[in-house]
Formats: sequence, structure tokens, C-alpha cells
Amino acid sequence: MQTRFEIEFAPPIAPATNRLGAWMALLGEDAPLGTRPSEGCEDADTARYWLQQVLRLARLFLQLVRVPVFDAFELIDCAPVDEHRRRWRAAFLCAGPEFVSATACMEVVGIAFRIAQLAQGADPGSPQDRERVFVAIGDELLQPHGKRMPAGKSTLEVLRAAYRLDIPFRPLGRGVYQLGWGSRARRIERSTTDGDSVFGMRWTHDKWMASELLRAAGLPAPVNRLVMTAEEARAAARSLGYPVVVKPVDRDRGEGVSVDVGDDEGVARAYTTARECSPGKRVLVERQAPGVCHRIFVAAGRLLYAVRRLPAGVYGNGRTSIGGLVDAECARRMGLPPWKRAPLCALDDSALEMLARQGLGPEDVPGAGRFVALRRIETTASGGVDEEVTHALHPENVRAAIAAARLFGLEVAGVDMISPDITAPWHANGAILNEVNFAPLLGGGEISRRYVEEYLFRLVDGRGRIPVEVFVGGAAAWEAAAARWRTLLQAGMAAVLSSDVRTLGGDGQPFGLAVDGLHARVRALTLRAEVGALVLVVQTLELLRTGIPLDRVDRVVVIDGDIRTAGSPARQAADAEVAGLIALCRAWDASGTAS
Repeated sequence: MQTRFEIEFAPPIAPATNRLGAWMALLGEDAPLGTRPSEGCEDADTARYWLQQVLRLARLFLQLVRVPVFDAFELIDCAPVDEHRRRWRAAFLCAGPEFVSATACMEVVGIAFRIAQLAQGADPGSPQDRERVFVAIGDELLQPHGKRMPAGKSTLEVLRAAYRLDIPFRPLGRGVYQLGWGSRARRIERSTTDGDSVFGMRWTHDKWMASELLRAAGLPAPVNRLVMTAEEARAAARSLGYPVVVKPVDRDRGEGVSVDVGDDEGVARAYTTARECSPGKRVLVERQAPGVCHRIFVAAGRLLYAVRRLPAGVYGNGRTSIGGLVDAECARRMGLPPWKRAPLCALDDSALEMLARQGLGPEDVPGAGRFVALRRIETTASGGVDEEVTHALHPENVRAAIAAARLFGLEVAGVDMISPDITAPWHANGAILNEVNFAPLLGGGEISRRYVEEYLFRLVDGRGRIPVEVFVGGAAAWEAAAARWRTLLQAGMAAVLSSDVRTLGGDGQPFGLAVDGLHARVRALTLRAEVGALVLVVQTLELLRTGIPLDRVDRVVVIDGDIRTAGSPARQAADAEVAGLIALCRAWDASGTAS
């Protein structure tokens, strides 16, 4: 269901439409901008085109605050208010209130108008102008509206892919969405699903408990010790043998982790850092495993993709010094909107130390394709570089990752394996399963985004759609629908028959619902896992008021025009009202063969 809005606006006297299009491409909008009005065109064409671009910008802004509005706003009217044609009044349609409230939508449209006015006078090629527009978007949009964002970054990318795949979705609150209807529906929040165990979630948030479970199951776990004091940390390090890794038990994203700790003094410092980061003040000391971290993403019991997670760094081109490469990369990232920038990594003391470990300095020129690390490990704070290794993993490593996900009861998991050579089996080179991650980031980078649709294909059967048929008319329509319902039941389908006042379940018995009206009943039934098909009977004008409850159905059969008004007392609907309802229902038919 869409919501209608009306606005008044004053278009610029000479709108720089090409420039605004360039700004939207820079900000991340990739839809075509339509046909630009030619010189000497009518004012209405220019005003309409300007408004269409502003509405497109508003849709992009909603997505930036992770509101899953992907349909273009539909402009339905645009006309001048005064004889001077300086102010215009327009009407447009936007996604319904379940995704964004009318108030929030109009607030974002207002922000889009202000940013469009600013952007049309700014040069997207100018670093100063870019930063001025980026700051305005942050101040007006991202800061005040950031609280509308669901908890995780994966959600919008999953829903964007669902939209592309024609999988219906709806919000259930607190960042949880249902994909599909009835028995084919799945619930997701970030990359997690309704098939993920709460026990697994708890285990993944405790690195000590997770490593103990991996060890008990015979999987390659870290060799570690749980310590509560600096003295215990030093004793554990001596027992394990240097170098060691020191990290908090209960933090993620590399926070508080120290690697290459080589002596008692370093352990004491690392213990203090880890303990300060740990909510529970619990610290692990681990024997340092050889190699690099690899994220193995498991979905539905199979490998989805894998990446080698390198620390922040640059790739050589055979011509430019490391200092020049770093400067160029920093300049490239600064040209991006802040919400699309990876962390900047300057040639600070940590970077210089890391270069020295590789026998390099800022003036050295690395060969083409050579990776030069500027940090020891990848973290959220310093960033990193992913390299795809999906097709390079040894089958034994894939089996170990899948076994770990199953052990934790997770349908979706990010399993981190530290290995010096991911093409060799874990038991041949000392590789370990360093972590099992609940709700791993999905769609955050270019590699990951390529696999979001495959993730959905695995989780959602039949694009989440159950069969839905609609019969329109009076008592005869109910009888025809009931006959179809019985046929579906005989075929073994868990079909439900419903009108606006009566619902029968898959067992042939009344299906109690504490809601009134066909629209509300259909919306309720699509949330119920026991519903495998719907046969609906439209007998009132209700849908002309509420809109259709689903985006489309498989078949619409018009039996007769015996339609009542909604509410009480009901009366026979007028011919024009019946014609409008029948037209709405026939347009609802996905097959285009409504009878």
C-alpha cells in the first residue's frame, strides 16, 4: 500500500540538472535520471524533472538511514500555484506507513529539497564542495535520523536483494523482517535467520566458551588460557610459549587484541589493554597461530563464499613509492561520502613499524600487484583488504567450517580460520578455527554483495510466495472459492479460505482471527507458518479504502457484481463502485488473465 503526499515547492530558475545527476551518482544512486528537458521547453517539464530528481534523492536518503524503500516515488501531478509559475504544487506516492511514517517521509523529502539546492550550486569535482555537501547530509539527515536504522548493516543489502528477486518482505519490529508469506516465510535480522540457535549466539559472544566447545568436538581450536590477572597472563604466556595473542573474551571487531606479544612486559601491557576493553573483565592468552585470517561464510549448511582478510595496506603498481600510494589511496577515500569510506591509514608510527617488518620504507617502490601491509591485523578501527578465496579453499577446511556452524546450531555463520595456506588442509599446517561469528556482515563489500542473492535462494523457497487466488462477488463467489479450496485440500495443500468476516483453516474448521476485514485477515494469515495457500473472497468495497493487502496474486476470478459496502449496515454497492473494485482486483492478478 502506498501513501499519497502533496507538497508545494519553488524550483530553481535555471536548475543544473546534469550537476544534480552527477551528485546522485557520487552519493550512490544508480537509477536512470530520465530525459532531461531540452532548451526552450515548457516550465512544467523543467519543474517536473527537477521534482523527480529531488524525489529520487529522497529515496536515496531513506536508504542511507536504512529504510528499505526501493520503488521510485510516483509523481502523479505537478502544476503551478500562481500565474508567475514560481511556486508549484505536486502530488506523489511513496511506500506505505509500515516502512516509513508520513511524517518521516516528508521530513526526508524536505531535506532532499535543501540538499538539492545546495548541490546544484556545488561542483562534485571540487574536494571543498564535496565535503560541504557531505557535511550537510550528515548534519541534516544522518545524525537526526540515524535512530531509524536497524541494528545491523547487512539488513538493507539483504532486503535490496530480496526486492531484486521479487521476494516480498515486511517489517516485524526492532530490525526484524519477514521474507515471504505463510509456510514459505523466513525471518531475518541482519544476516541472521529464524534458524539460528540462541545457544549458538551466546557461545559466539564468549571466545573462551567457544574455543572449549570447538576443542570438545575435535575441531582445530585455539590453544589458550583464561586469565584474571596480569600475573596469570604472564604465567600463561610462558606456558604456551612466545609469541602469544592477548584479547578480551567478550569483544568483537579486533578491539583490544594484541598480537606478536613476545615477552613478559608486553604481556602485562596487552593484558591491561584487553581487560579495559572487556565488559566482563576476562582475558584470553593464546598461542599465536601461523598465517592469515580467512572468513568462511557458511549459509544453510554450505559454503557461501570466503575471503582472505588482510590488514590495511596498498597494492604496488611498479612505479609509485609506498608514500605516494598511501597518499593516493587516502585522497581517493576522501572523495567518497563519509558513509562509504573505509578507515584512512596514514604513514604513522604503526605503519612505519609494519613497513620495517617487511624490509620496506616509505620511499620504496613495490612491484605491480604486491600487497604492502600497513597494520599487523585487520580491525574495524584500522580497516583491511579482502581477497576472495572461495574457490581456493581445501575441502577439509570447508568441512571444518561447516561442522563448526552446525556445532553452534547456526544456519548462518562467519567462521574465521587462521591458516598459512588455505589451499592446504587445516591438519597439515597448524591452522585453527579462531572464531565462530553470529550475524556476520553480509553485503558490506563488493565481494560479499555478489553472494547476497545466493544467500536468499538458499533460505527462501519459491521466492517466499505461497499460492493466492481471489474470487470476487457475492454468495456464488464464496461457493466457487470453497470448491477451489476443497480441491487444494485434497491435493495435500494447507490452504486457508477467507472472506472479510469468515476464515476456514487447512483442517476444514473455523480459523479464529482477532482482526476484522479482509485486508487485516490476509496480512495476519501471511504471518502464520501453517498457511500454505490462500483462497480469498472479495465481497465488499473494503479494498478500495485499504488498498490490496499483497503486492499480487496468482489468479483473480470475477463471479458476479454482488458486492456490498463495507461496515454496518451494509448496502448493495453502486455500479461505479463495483466497477472500480473489479478493476482493482483484475490489476492484482499477476498472470494478467483475470476472468
